[in-house]
Amino acid sequence: MLESYALYSTELTDEERELGFELVDAQNSEVSEQAGSQQAVAYRFSDADRIVKMNVPVIGGHSYRHERRRTGESYDESRWLAAGSVVFPTPEQALNSISGTNRLQLCH
Repeated sequence: MLESYALYSTELTDEERELGFELVDAQNSEVSEQAGSQQAVAYRFSDADRIVKMNVPVIGGHSYRHERRRTGESYDESRWLAAGSVVFPTPEQALNSISGTNRLQLCH
């Protein structure tokens, strides 16, 4: 029997807090319909871009991925979806994955 687990982590570390991560509402994520409304540790670049902390149940620990809020044909409201297939092992690497130019564009 498979155990259920939370996709997003709610464990906010001191390092993450210092980098600007915070605990946010993860409603309308790509899994929220299955898991119900939940919270997640995330760094918000804007209302439509964030880095979110993911649980890694198979090996333990966490990873970080870039998500974007999108509206699609298969659902009526906007949803947070992965912005790519790359995940990062540390919060700092996730933030640094977006170049200074792109980060400035996301923040405005």
